[in-house]
Amino acid sequence: MATITLEYNIRSKFANALIGLIKASDNVKIIESPYDPNFVAKIKKSEKCSKRFIKSSDIWK
Repeated sequence: MATITLEYNIRSKFANALIGLIKASDNVKIIESPYDPNFVAKIKKSEKCSKRFIKSSDIWK
């Protein structure tokens, strides 16, 4: 079994048609995220912030 995460624009006709097709399939199980969307947004924001580079000379000041 494989797990796939999809992000899509809910206003997209194509994306909604694709999700409808996936939901209609007996071979695919859809699992909604158990996490609060606000919590997920905070984590994603912190990941972006952590990608900033720090000069090693600034660490010892």
